[in-house]
Amino acid sequence: MTDTILGSCWDLVNGVTLALVVKRFRRRTMYLVCTCSLLVVYVGWTITQQQFLVTQKAALGNLVLFWIFLYSPCYNTGYNALTYTFLVELFPFAQRARGIAIFQFFGRGAGFFNTFVNPIGLDNIGWKYLITYCCWIAFEICVVYFLFPETSGRTLEELAFLFEDHALADKATAATDKQLHGGSITMNEIADKNEAVQVENKQVA
Repeated sequence: MTDTILGSCWDLVNGVTLALVVKRFRRRTMYLVCTCSLLVVYVGWTITQQQFLVTQKAALGNLVLFWIFLYSPCYNTGYNALTYTFLVELFPFAQRARGIAIFQFFGRGAGFFNTFVNPIGLDNIGWKYLITYCCWIAFEICVVYFLFPETSGRTLEELAFLFEDHALADKATAATDKQLHGGSITMNEIADKNEAVQVENKQVA
């Protein structure tokens, strides 16, 4: 009971702290720090768990606990508050709710897997089950490195021009201008402005 309370308090402290500071840094950088540090944690956890089961040394047991406690801040670096910031920046307005709902679906599925499947794997093959997580996290690093775009330092409007279809972005801009100014600019002028913004964003990137 004491260990559970201590672990929950530790999760709360580092989770809130990282949530307050993580958005100050570039998104890809923080996701790469998160995934790489998680891989280090799981590799260290796997090795020390195997050695502890063989030697039963108390020092190795304490080292296993160290890796378990280190997991929480490593995870919260990318997969806590930053994830929702990144999703809002990544998805265009029209698809934002659907994208977050899909993320929640797979997130809850992963939680179900961790709660009910992990104990079965650990009971059957012991420390070797942790190797599957090492392989999966290595795959996540590749996904983050090759597929995650950088969204920091840009407004949602600028990101919309990057990720939305150009024709849809032009129509949205035209509709907004019609409401505000009675449609004083043409679609060609809007397209020229959008192209100028995209060129500026590429230069900044």
